[in-house]
Amino acid sequence: FGAQILSTVDVPRNAGNNTSVQHVNPVREVGNTKIVGFCNYNYRSVGKKWYVRLARMGYTTHVLVATDSKMKSYLESQTYRFDAALAEPIPPKFDGKRKTKRDRAELELLFAVRWKYLLSQLEKGIHVLLTDVDNIFSKFLNLKDKVEDFDPSVDIWFAYATKYPNKVFAQQGFTVCGGMSWWRASKPAIEFARLIHESCGIMCDDQRLLNNLLLQVNMTWEWTPKVLNSRVQDGDERFVGLPTLGLMGQSARMGYKARIWDRDFAFRGHLQPDECPKNNWISMPIVDAKSRYQNWIAKLNSFDSWDQHCGKS
Repeated sequence: FGAQILSTVDVPRNAGNNTSVQHVNPVREVGNTKIVGFCNYNYRSVGKKWYVRLARMGYTTHVLVATDSKMKSYLESQTYRFDAALAEPIPPKFDGKRKTKRDRAELELLFAVRWKYLLSQLEKGIHVLLTDVDNIFSKFLNLKDKVEDFDPSVDIWFAYATKYPNKVFAQQGFTVCGGMSWWRASKPAIEFARLIHESCGIMCDDQRLLNNLLLQVNMTWEWTPKVLNSRVQDGDERFVGLPTLGLMGQSARMGYKARIWDRDFAFRGHLQPDECPKNNWISMPIVDAKSRYQNWIAKLNSFDSWDQHCGKS
């Protein structure tokens, strides 16, 4: 599939204009986790916010991945570490379609690029923390101790999502987030990443695809009484019935082992929840915008809103 994967700019450099962030080390790829956030030109302000936030927390292996040529050119004039993985153009079948359909097509083209990029990195022996650039990191985490070596048998770590796709939730009891996961450069993880990439093609709804594939690869999840009793009992219907404690599972078809982080640790919920998550590492707050044009502004503002509401939790 034709998305272009270009080389990393991994030289230690200052982290952008009007910041005091200094990168001490270049990206150390093999035997370490590379943190990647995908970003097109229209989302550049959010991408920069994400990048600088991680640098100030002490992370040194994160990169922005430009998904269009305009973003690639922009980053070449800046001082951020970056890769370029350029999405395909919007297919001709969307010519003349209303803007919302073309915007959705552009998003699904970006989704496809990240699975192709992920596969390319895993095949090089690089562990990958795959994130959205609007995911909000709350603290520094030593990824070697807390993820890579925490359970060496685990090939993939996932984060809980809401109930979409609903049919998967009805069968599985939960869904995972397409934009937040950690992948070990192991053979079973590589094979699953390849299956996702090949199933997605040049564009797809990867949240739907990923979760449906979890059903197809015959995952067996360890539903202990403790996990069953952790399910949300009331409140927002988008979360009722979802577990809050993490799960462990294994694919009978592909052999990989997976774990899911506790919901408080990798939080998916309201931007200003009634109760802030404890021991939070990353939040993926639900942000409502009146239009897609305003979405990037709402996402940009969400970082400060989260810090003001839950920054001390």
